[in-house]
Amino acid sequence: MCVRLSIATLIVSWYGLQLVLIEIEDAGIAFATIPTWLTVIIIPLSFFIIFIRYLSMALLLFIGYEVDDNAIQ
Repeated sequence: MCVRLSIATLIVSWYGLQLVLIEIEDAGIAFATIPTWLTVIIIPLSFFIIFIRYLSMALLLFIGYEVDDNAIQ
């Protein structure tokens, strides 16, 4: 389960990064003088952090450590 979740979050992070790159090319302004890409960069960053969490849990399960079931949910 952790492997599938890590792959899914990596995919969302990748497409979030693509969105950020599109917003950088567009050079739009979200509000005041803050560029739009700065407001959407949270999407790939947060999903990449979630990816690291699930990948580390998958690796711990693979090498034999016990992981609490509540930590996965």
